[in-house]
Amino acid sequence: MKKLYSTILPIVMILCLTMLSSCSGNSDETENGGTDDGILRITADKTAIQADGVEKVTFTVKLGTKDVSEESTMNLILVKESGEENLDYGVRAFSTSVPGTYVFKARYYEGKAMVSENEVTVQVAPVSGGTSYYHKLLGMQFTSIGCQACPALSTTLKAIQTEQPGRLAIASFHMDFGGMTDPMSTAATNNYRTNILGNFSGLPRFFYNLRKGTKEMISIIIRKSKFPQNPKRSVRFSGKRTKRSVQKRKARNTQKAETKVL
Repeated sequence: MKKLYSTILPIVMILCLTMLSSCSGNSDETENGGTDDGILRITADKTAIQADGVEKVTFTVKLGTKDVSEESTMNLILVKESGEENLDYGVRAFSTSVPGTYVFKARYYEGKAMVSENEVTVQVAPVSGGTSYYHKLLGMQFTSIGCQACPALSTTLKAIQTEQPGRLAIASFHMDFGGMTDPMSTAATNNYRTNILGNFSGLPRFFYNLRKGTKEMISIIIRKSKFPQNPKRSVRFSGKRTKRSVQKRKARNTQKAETKVL
């Protein structure tokens, strides 16, 4: 009997150890099937959205089993044909009004910079039957009671507002000009013109897309000759010839010819 126990006991112990090992699993395995391997991965709650600027996709970024999606040292990377664009740190959601295919990966810093081993592709479909979006323009018009051409610009801007209602908003500012003091000119306006808008002096002037220090700040200066005060003399600005101007031209040509003959 003792010999039988000594034979069976080791076999039973081996079976028990095998069962315990299979139940506990690998020490690196997590309860939900993840692996704490220290690899950065990115996933998304959806891979297709509408280009309405509202619907969004939310990303989850994990370093092994650790969720680092909202860490201040994590940022998404938008992969483009022209290169990579780093999104702001801590941002884990994406939405757009531009249809197309967008590819994302993630970067995380913890002692060293790490980039996700995988990418997520998001398809953004155009909105069918949706609302059309447009750029509403805010413009700054500079004018003065001493500016003769300024009323013509005001008329043109009002015509644009009538033709495209709701598209153009205008803020008008007065300044001293042409040796005349404008009663509606203020020190704040002059400081803004001098320190922000380049201390210009010509009028009328119209600014839009105001972003200081970038090429997107566009300034339009209207020359006085573009706005004739006397409509009867508009021919001099349009380039058309009048009978009188033709006669003067012929006279000059005749005089040149006589000079050559002599």
